[in-house]
Amino acid sequence: MQADQQLTFARYRLDLPNAQLWRGNQRISLTSKAVAVLRYLLEHAGQMVTKTALFDALWPGTVVSDGALTFCIVELRKALGDNAKAPRFIETVHGRGYRFLGKVVNGQQEEAKQKAKSKRQKEKTFPQPLLWWDERQNFCNSRAG
Repeated sequence: MQADQQLTFARYRLDLPNAQLWRGNQRISLTSKAVAVLRYLLEHAGQMVTKTALFDALWPGTVVSDGALTFCIVELRKALGDNAKAPRFIETVHGRGYRFLGKVVNGQQEEAKQKAKSKRQKEKTFPQPLLWWDERQNFCNSRAG
């Protein structure tokens, strides 16, 4: 899977092309609408998303009751081990909508972060070259000879 096709938060990863939520190597079963709601919230993390915006984006041109959205939110909270009264991920903005509270990282950011971390570890592993002045006052490097 390409790095730009996933969103990660806490210990979770949303695989966008396959519409699947993962916690480590374990796939978490969700309905397609719940995955769509989660994706929308992740893409708008930290922002209050109105119910109207969710209905327009996920059920365009369809009349849907608040219950359908509530069902998806309950399903997501259960899957994430979240609690409506003390939310870690999905906060209810009463009478208006929802807000995703967690820090979301897209796959490209995560990949760049891992590459930088790997590079720092390699730099720590290899010894620095031995440098000295030769008899003609030239700067020498032990690796160059």
